Amino acid sequence: MAGGIRYFWQRISDGIAIQQLWEQFRAEAVAGYRLYSKELESGLSEGEPRRKGFWRVARGLFWAMMMKLSPARRVLLLIALVILFMPKVRIDGENFHFDSNGPALFWAGAILLVLLLLELADRVTMKRDLEIAREIQSWLMPSAPPEIPGVDIAFATRPANTVAGDYYDAFFRPNERLLIVVADVAGKSVPAALLTATLQASLRTLSALPGSLAELVDRVNHYAL
Repeated sequence: MAGGIRYFWQRISDGIAIQQLWEQFRAEAVAGYRLYSKELESGLSEGEPRRKGFWRVARGLFWAMMMKLSPARRVLLLIALVILFMPKVRIDGENFHFDSNGPALFWAGAILLVLLLLELADRVTMKRDLEIAREIQSWLMPSAPPEIPGVDIAFATRPANTVAGDYYDAFFRPNERLLIVVADVAGKSVPAALLTATLQASLRTLSALPGSLAELVDRVNHYAL
């Protein structure tokens, strides 16, 4: 029995210590709060009571969270919260009837579990798409540096997220001059990766045209604008 519990805990925690799990949770909680707090008014207004300011922030946070969900999931979450905090509620309408009498906590937990499963499914799908995007982005980077007698060239990158805005390249132009490019698109994740792919395609295309390096830079700048 003890061995089974230990194995179960190892699978759940990936063998990470409790302190590390707590630190990871804190980091994720801070990141999640920053995501939602972008839509909130910061701080208390001048002369506003602390309690009133707290409820204003709580209300804004609630709506920020709700609006991140699809309309159907908002309704499910609202029903679960109503059952959870008002277990004896009864709603009657012309085409709608709802009565939470009975195992209220069970139904609230079941709805929240369904919502969690739906959000996890979205997360898994997004993660798979990001893995594909990372693989495509790796194709844009040179797999091996150009061979130049007497010169050693090496490069490597490790994105902070699955995909990033870092870009490097090394290739010969038609005039047989080596062009080495290092760029960093502002931002992270998919938007930065898309801009990186656009830069790579435009740079490769414009580099094939005759002209000096200054002319190439001028063309890239005009294209970027």
